[in-house]
Amino acid sequence: SCQVICEKVEKSDIATIDKKKYLVPADLTVGQFVYVIRKRIKLSPEKAIFIFVDEVLPPTAALMS
Repeated sequence: SCQVICEKVEKSDIATIDKKKYLVPADLTVGQFVYVIRKRIKLSPEKAIFIFVDEVLPPTAALMS
């Protein structure tokens, strides 16, 4: 497992997430994690969401570990 802290950019117009800290399985992909976050904030399909790790946009297929 790995610990993940989610924060949104101040300028963002998406909903604030109710939970910021996650303990995710090491074999979870970035794409799967994005799916979890999208469901949690009830983001509509036409809205984009980007996950950055240390200011880098990881590939969707990359593992969260």
